[in-house]
Amino acid sequence: MDEQTTFAELRAAVARFVAARAWQNFHPPKHLAMSIAIEAAEIMEHFQWLTAEEGHTYMADPVQRAEVADELAARATLSTQLAAQRNLVNASRKAYELSNTRYRLGTDSFLATLDAQRSLFTAQQSEIEIRKQRLANIVNLYKTLGGGQIVAEAKPEGK
Repeated sequence: MDEQTTFAELRAAVARFVAARAWQNFHPPKHLAMSIAIEAAEIMEHFQWLTAEEGHTYMADPVQRAEVADELAARATLSTQLAAQRNLVNASRKAYELSNTRYRLGTDSFLATLDAQRSLFTAQQSEIEIRKQRLANIVNLYKTLGGGQIVAEAKPEGK
């Protein structure tokens, strides 16, 4: 995708991406709309108290603009990874439940059940790690957008 990509082409690419992962079954339009609004709000809060001129000045700096772009790209990547990992956790949970049921019915060994449980726990640990990275990215994005700067207190004259 580049500056020449049309909105229709982008929409088609996203539709192919979603279809390839069968996400339409797990992410109804309501959830997607809410997620987009939440993501946008997290970015908007950094500009909330800036004047339009301050916001333009901040984003006019090529270094700042590149850092913001990098953080936003990382955010998108981590969001995609998190969604994929959640799908893996769900699939691992189903595999564990199936294996456990088969063990209880006497058609599978306990070792297979333990292996399925280990796979589930590994997938859950990976999901937690991605969530941690995503939270760190939010902090980095906040810093990149100018948040967290300590402003020196004005001292009264004569003191």
